Amino acid sequence: MNPWLFDRPYSFSADVFKTDRSYYEYDKESYGGAIGLGHQPIKRKLYANYRLRYEIININDIDSDASDLIKTQEGETTTVSFTPTLRWTTLNHPYNPNAGNKAVIYSKIAGGVFGGDNDFIKVGGEYTHYVPLFWKFVVMGHVEAGRVWDYKDSEVPVSERYRLGGMYSVRGYNYGDVSPVDENGDKFGGVKFAQANAELIFPVAEEAQLMGVVFYDAAQSLTEDDQFLSGDFYSSYGFGFRWYSPVGPLRLEYGIPHNSPDGQSEGKWEFSIGGML
Repeated sequence: MNPWLFDRPYSFSADVFKTDRSYYEYDKESYGGAIGLGHQPIKRKLYANYRLRYEIININDIDSDASDLIKTQEGETTTVSFTPTLRWTTLNHPYNPNAGNKAVIYSKIAGGVFGGDNDFIKVGGEYTHYVPLFWKFVVMGHVEAGRVWDYKDSEVPVSERYRLGGMYSVRGYNYGDVSPVDENGDKFGGVKFAQANAELIFPVAEEAQLMGVVFYDAAQSLTEDDQFLSGDFYSSYGFGFRWYSPVGPLRLEYGIPHNSPDGQSEGKWEFSIGGML
């Protein structure tokens, strides 16, 4: 990535990738590449980015008890997509903010004039706000929602559907636990989702940039016929620690499911290296 292209306030990126991921019911292999161009309509506050991505996806090793929708998508397909994104930020620190807000809206357009096997349109947005309190305590609120449509009589790819759970959505759940189910009780991923996260962040060892956090998460994943905010939100609560180390942010957090669709009540620890919400 070049963040200052031709000595101008434009960014250019190019990447190639190959990933192998195992989910509960299937494995996904993918490889491809992407190019991106970005600029700042409002300096240091509003960022625009445009990304063109070519990806070959192979869904295989599907379990016998997987949803019929997943079984129909076995094999190799190609997705060519264009993703414009707008990001607004007034956060006072890139990794450890205690004031300001961030908003992101995006769309992902695949197929049609771009070609490929998969035809869908995805839109989404999120908003995060930090409010400083007394004694260096900080409240963080985050909301996010998304929607994906298929067109040209194609099916939304299983890899583009919304299955929630885990460190970056509803902590204490496994990835994919929050999902619609078919008539056989098998999960297949929604075409709509909404989530909310609230955190109270406080210093544990301020000089070492070690922070503590308590949180509450809630989310839902919905089918085509469901309305946003209808039905159950699956939630969790817990606590954790964050260390803004020299190699990047480290998170260790313990989430306890509140009303798991699978009846899960035991909590679990999760660890990650990388960005926050």
